[in-house]
Amino acid sequence: MVAMTRRYLLTAALCWFVPTTTAWPRWKNLHLVPMAPDRNTTLEEVSDPMEQCFVELEFRAPEFNDHKTNHRTFEENEAVNLKVALGFIATALIAIGVSASTVKPKRLQKNVQFDSTKGTDVIDDGFDSARRTMESADLAFDGVKLTLTQKAKKNKDGSEQPATRLLLDGSLRGRARPGRMLAVMGPSGAGKSVFLHALAGRIKADKKLSLRGDRFLNLTLQPPSSILPAAFVEQEVNFFPRMTVRETVDFRVALHFGDLLGKASRDALVQDLLCQLGLLVAADTIVGDAKVRGISSGERKRLSIAVEMISSPGLVCCDEPTSSLDSAAAAVVIEKLRQLADQGKTVICVIHQPSSAIFGQFDDLLLISEGKQMYFGRTNKAKAYMEAQGYTANEDSGTAEHILECISPLPRQGESAEDAKQRLKNLGEAAVYQAEDLDLGIDHTDFMSTSNCSTKDCGTIGPRTSLWTQFCLLLHRASAETVRGKDVIFIKTVQQVVVASIYGGIYTLGDNQASILDRFGLLSLTAIGGTNMAIATTLRAFPKEKTIASAEIAIKQYRALPYFVAKAISEFPLVFFYNGVMGAILYFATGMNPGRFWTFIGLLTLHSLASEASGMAVGAVSPSSDVALAIFPAILILFVIFDGRNISTENTPWVLRWVSKISLIRWGFESFCLNEFQGLHFEASDASNGPVARTGEEALAMIGLKDSSIEGVVRAEVIITIVCWCLAYLGLTLTKQRFVVMEPKT
Repeated sequence: MVAMTRRYLLTAALCWFVPTTTAWPRWKNLHLVPMAPDRNTTLEEVSDPMEQCFVELEFRAPEFNDHKTNHRTFEENEAVNLKVALGFIATALIAIGVSASTVKPKRLQKNVQFDSTKGTDVIDDGFDSARRTMESADLAFDGVKLTLTQKAKKNKDGSEQPATRLLLDGSLRGRARPGRMLAVMGPSGAGKSVFLHALAGRIKADKKLSLRGDRFLNLTLQPPSSILPAAFVEQEVNFFPRMTVRETVDFRVALHFGDLLGKASRDALVQDLLCQLGLLVAADTIVGDAKVRGISSGERKRLSIAVEMISSPGLVCCDEPTSSLDSAAAAVVIEKLRQLADQGKTVICVIHQPSSAIFGQFDDLLLISEGKQMYFGRTNKAKAYMEAQGYTANEDSGTAEHILECISPLPRQGESAEDAKQRLKNLGEAAVYQAEDLDLGIDHTDFMSTSNCSTKDCGTIGPRTSLWTQFCLLLHRASAETVRGKDVIFIKTVQQVVVASIYGGIYTLGDNQASILDRFGLLSLTAIGGTNMAIATTLRAFPKEKTIASAEIAIKQYRALPYFVAKAISEFPLVFFYNGVMGAILYFATGMNPGRFWTFIGLLTLHSLASEASGMAVGAVSPSSDVALAIFPAILILFVIFDGRNISTENTPWVLRWVSKISLIRWGFESFCLNEFQGLHFEASDASNGPVARTGEEALAMIGLKDSSIEGVVRAEVIITIVCWCLAYLGLTLTKQRFVVMEPKT
């Protein structure tokens, strides 16, 4: 945390120090000076003193503080105002960075005490009760039914498929008790994962889906929209790849407890979780992903369990925790879950083809095939149950292998397809008869009156931390992810150096008439290239990160607003660095207008920020990187076409005239031109038959920029950036995950 704070502050300080030292003399030399009323009039030409506009502040060096008049032109005041604005923006970012990086959660001494014998904080009973969302979880379910409504389709033989499909047929009935492990098994496509998600209230919302059933948690009927207070471990869990295992757990702990927990107690809790899940060896290793090498698959599974166990919930649901693991890693994961069950937790796992050792760890078993319940009861009685139904096992078959063969829709050895259907029908009918005698611990005549659970109480509660604390934690995580991507930083830096070197090797700007067109061409390429690289880079990265953030926001770990603000601010230092590298090489290698360097760097940075903001807006509403990148070429082509030079406003279709006002290439090109041509003079002796421009202002007038100003362009890009950020935030909010409501069983 300290190292990351120093890096961020150093980068932000450079962003502030350079324009400050080059554009601002000392504050004590601040004077109010007269300014000409428009761009084309000098102050000496104004005869009436009342027409002189005293609206500009001038910073004079000490040697000019005399009685002589020291007036600035309109363009000089524009340059000063721009640098002052950039300086204020950088200063504001520093203030935010300092506050966010140095804030510490307040420690509530009434809940946290210090143990001098151990040298750490000890959590008293009040805090312990706050951590334990539920000491035990007795979960019963009855009549879970999931229906998919679809359009009727004709089969090849001319018959029509039914318009509705039963994913879960409503026969599922059972109970998961504290201190026991329940295995949910069945063939592929049987509906195991769907059932677990339905039970936990985590089936993603879809208008085509209809869910019914009753869930009882500790003998209390759960409301339809309730998400069970459980540790829910998905089959595939994504983490930020460059965060270490310890930092990932610590981040979740800090978000969950907020100001309730001191630093020493938080570290002790993190250490305890890592120890319980066997992650101490990999504690300081980055998590990694498919592209970044990190921890192993087994360690990733255990990490996904660790972050869900922070609140010590009584119910643990795991969707195929052993998938893609070898037998040894799978055994370790199940062993850790067995330890949680022995501590009094209720553990429910979807298991696919377990080994005999893993199968023996479970106490209870639920068998599902084609959405129907085939068996519910003790694991050690499943084999005898199947044999009682007339389906004996081979001598060389294990129990798990045998029961999966019995409930498979595929024909067994010596069976026909009709025999397989009849077998599943018989087992389903027997399971319904068996389930009638199950004790769910519920008095059905009185459970509605005893239900005192509201949606707010039983569902997922909101974040326990303040918006400011959420922002600080998210800013630290975003900054760490950005800075630790050394390979990405290196590649992008090389990319900027190569592009700038190519431009510098091709263009040599002078003061002849030909150099006017060269300048226009160079600045146009700079605007197009900057827009292209900034948007494309954002579209490749942001949708993937949005997947992780959306899942965390859906379970209300934090709000969307602090995440988005932290994400936007964390990008600024590297954007300034990349553009500083490219701008420095490009500026001096091509011989651009001397004395306009820092304004050029500021405009280049602002242009990249606006392009990244537009990329975030597109990425926020796109379901994946592939979709976002498919949309990107059309956006770029529109920006190029409506850049202000390729088609006149008069000939533009009226329905598309608004595009030129949001074209980032147009505004970037205009800002670069206004900065570059200011104060330049060109030779007219080598003029050809074309128009001649002797000054930079005449050259700007040739392309219709006579009445434009840098301040106006900066204002337009700032507005575009803010609007794109707002659209991205709305897109992130509107596309957040929602879940299907479980209506009561009919």
